[in-house]
Amino acid sequence: MITSIAGFVSFPDSSQNNNYETKIFKGVEFKNINNRWVTDINNNQIALSFDPEELGEQMVVDVQKLNLGEKIYFSTDQNSTDNLRIYQDINSLKGLLKPKSVNSCYIDNEKCKTLQLRTCKDAKDLNKVVIIKKEKISNITYSNNCLEIRGTETEIIEFIDKLILDLLT
Repeated sequence: MITSIAGFVSFPDSSQNNNYETKIFKGVEFKNINNRWVTDINNNQIALSFDPEELGEQMVVDVQKLNLGEKIYFSTDQNSTDNLRIYQDINSLKGLLKPKSVNSCYIDNEKCKTLQLRTCKDAKDLNKVVIIKKEKISNITYSNNCLEIRGTETEIIEFIDKLILDLLT
């Protein structure tokens, strides 16, 4: 179901209240609003789940490689009902990427019948694929235009936040 991925997160107007904790990380100002670290980029709010100062570096992929395609397919498991936090971070990431983002599935099931099926086998130079799977064992790899992010919800969100920070700084 497309609406489960494509959503918007609204935060209070941070310009009206100066009582938020503020941090500047690598020249980007973040405000802690509703337990999310929010920054405004070109009048778009980009939110992180983790404190940018505590995230550290991700060494898996040069995030600019994702920007070299025409499309990026974000493949998830639509059967999972508790992915809201992951989808919020995916939407923040999508807002920073240049290629068109397309919601897709990596497994064929009833909830995916209206979405395209995309796996790493479908990844090409101009059509990147990002597969996100909740699993007990963490494994993040980038190979042949496909980024696979596997792990717990917290591990997935932390890595997506690292990608967002790479694009912001």
